[in-house]
Amino acid sequence: MSLSLVGLSKTYTGDSGADRTEVLQHIDCHIEDGQFVSIIGKSGCGKTTLLRIIAGLEKASDGQVLLNGENLIDRKGKIGLVFQEYALFSWRTARKNIEFPLEIRGVDKAERKRTAMAYLEKFGLKGAENKYPGALSGGMRQRVAIARTLIGEPAVVLMDEPLVPWTAKPETTCRNSCSRYGSKERKSSSS
Repeated sequence: MSLSLVGLSKTYTGDSGADRTEVLQHIDCHIEDGQFVSIIGKSGCGKTTLLRIIAGLEKASDGQVLLNGENLIDRKGKIGLVFQEYALFSWRTARKNIEFPLEIRGVDKAERKRTAMAYLEKFGLKGAENKYPGALSGGMRQRVAIARTLIGEPAVVLMDEPLVPWTAKPETTCRNSCSRYGSKERKSSSS
């Protein structure tokens, strides 16, 4: 599995059409299977915009996103994105949030629960499975969001500053879980 960005550009245009802000200019990058890549830059330089374009949540002004050399038109299930914000469903428990990608795929209820419980344990969330996001700490919410992304087994995992709100111990647990996921599953990842 490889991810390529070819001539990727993004320009925002104001309402009048006169204000133009170039955020990304002709980005070319090739990421091979299993590589971990970090995008580093100052606040407001376009890191999140780039991830959102790769994930298909925003359109590029120019250029292409290729997965194994093919233009990614339908990204469903191929790209997973962990947002800076927790992006959890407030009406679903931690376990139900993690199960969501499996539910969309039509996975049997018992299998969804079993798999989600395994992910809860991997991410140090055992005992929090029946709690709603509002009852979880920021770090716990982010671990739920990461587990929800990984349980869907996307070909590429994008993370937009996912470890910022964490203390050292949960961050180490998550880094280890993500590393094991990347090695075991041979996925590409960016943060």
